[in-house]
Amino acid sequence: MLGGYRAENAFVELRDTASVGMRTQQRVIKGRLPDSALRFVFWAEPAHRYFCPEPWAGEPDSLNSRTATVELGPSEEFVWENELTPLVAR
Repeated sequence: MLGGYRAENAFVELRDTASVGMRTQQRVIKGRLPDSALRFVFWAEPAHRYFCPEPWAGEPDSLNSRTATVELGPSEEFVWENELTPLVAR
């Protein structure tokens, strides 16, 4: 897990010099999120050739701890954008 990113524009680039890499990016478009609450989690199963990037808005177990959660009042909105871009090996 990588964390501590601000809500404006958080990204991580992963590169494999022998293959394709990726850039995963997230940002809050509308609404409030506590500072440094954007996180990236990466999960892999090498034996199955499986890799999963997981963008998070909040902290681990935040639904129970109520830390760094998005809480909306009546008529409030939260818009969170995630983008995944392939990177070609150089």
